[in-house]
Amino acid sequence: MSALLSATPVATSNVIGDFVSGHPHQMRIRPVLAEVPAASTRRRRITAAQAAAADEAVASCDPGRVRNLRNIRTTSRAADTPGACVVLPRSDGGGSPKRYLLGPAAVTGGDISSVTVWHERAKTFSLELDLTNSGTVAFDAFAVERFHQKIAVTIDGSVRATPTLQSRSAVVEPTGGLVIFDLPRGTSHSAARALAVRFRAARVEQLVGFANDTTMTTRAREIIGLSHPRLDDKAQFPKDCAVPDSTNALILGCYSSHGLFVLRVDRPDFAPVMSVTTAHEMLHAAYAGLSDSERARVDGLIETFYGTLDDPHLRDLMAEYELREPGRRLDELHSLLPTQIRTMSPELERYYRRYFAHRALIVDAFDKYNSVFAPLRARLAELQGTLEATKSRLDSLLPRIEAARSRARSLSSQIEALRAQGRIEESNALVGPQNAAVDDTNALVNENNGLVATFNATLADLQAVAKDELGLYNSISAVPITPTSG
Repeated sequence: MSALLSATPVATSNVIGDFVSGHPHQMRIRPVLAEVPAASTRRRRITAAQAAAADEAVASCDPGRVRNLRNIRTTSRAADTPGACVVLPRSDGGGSPKRYLLGPAAVTGGDISSVTVWHERAKTFSLELDLTNSGTVAFDAFAVERFHQKIAVTIDGSVRATPTLQSRSAVVEPTGGLVIFDLPRGTSHSAARALAVRFRAARVEQLVGFANDTTMTTRAREIIGLSHPRLDDKAQFPKDCAVPDSTNALILGCYSSHGLFVLRVDRPDFAPVMSVTTAHEMLHAAYAGLSDSERARVDGLIETFYGTLDDPHLRDLMAEYELREPGRRLDELHSLLPTQIRTMSPELERYYRRYFAHRALIVDAFDKYNSVFAPLRARLAELQGTLEATKSRLDSLLPRIEAARSRARSLSSQIEALRAQGRIEESNALVGPQNAAVDDTNALVNENNGLVATFNATLADLQAVAKDELGLYNSISAVPITPTSG
């Protein structure tokens, strides 16, 4: 019989500490590829070449190559990145000297929704990790791949458990996003709770990484740590952020008194957008915390600088914000300018140094993900230009066609009238001009038909590219984006 003991909320001070230090707790669920010898207690000197060869063997994820090493180095915490193979020791409080070669992580701290401590009389304590929707999808796929095989649950560079996936099941079953593992006998309630807090705190690992990427200062890190930050998957994001059911704006984050939320983006080419969004939403929290006098001063600096900008994209974006969130213009500019504009006024540069050590890196990240759209936008502009030029030519052709037809009809009428009067020679003199007028009409009509075909083909191309652009937006948006009319 199990008893629920705690859901282990994370103290705000712990979150702030992780952001300020830049070294958050790290949780991973990895496949166990092999058990390797315990670390030697004897200190051996190895050459740089031997160290490089050892690192290369571990990076290959090949158990045979790793076992053949004379010196297997334990992976440092800094190198314990989700996509790498690692060698980590078991550290479960039982004194086990075991080490494991582990494959790339299927689940990380950002995939944790909640952590619960359970007490079972026969098995003492266990931890239950409840995963997010995206974490559940990833873990279910992992369960299929590693069915009946050992996995490793790690925290801060050490293995806490190596359960066998669905050891009692005959076939792979949905996991429901629950990862449950026992703690060693003798683990106290306080120790179980302390471990659970570490797992729970690992949720902000990726957000701390974004703070590091954007060179946030201690002040900025404290602001974001106090804002109850969370990285949301697509299913959770609309519940935390007031996102319309259908919109033509890409909404990737939000800040309110309820918390600071950033949408998880799984496409590697759009990964920088999460760093920029984290900085953007932190600046909303910073703006909310300004005193009235300081806000008035900063508003003046923003207004003055914004008046000097000639940036159509930013102006269109601000128009969209005005429609969606009227009255928050200066608040939005406070977040947009430093994350999108490379050079600002000296006064603003000085002001934003309180939040970022190297603000240019945020603009670099903005440019990097924005460049994914650049070829599509350039093609759309090219096609739109061709469409407008073709339409202009079509518009200019219509009066010329009508004039040529009118001239041909007039000459034809004159010829018929002259022949009716028996003035054959005079009528014959008009036959050449009348034929020329007919030829001119036909040539202009053919030209018109060709331009119509060009117009239709260009329009089809433009619609296809617009559809590709919309698909690109929707691949990272939490809700469907509707194309603007026209």
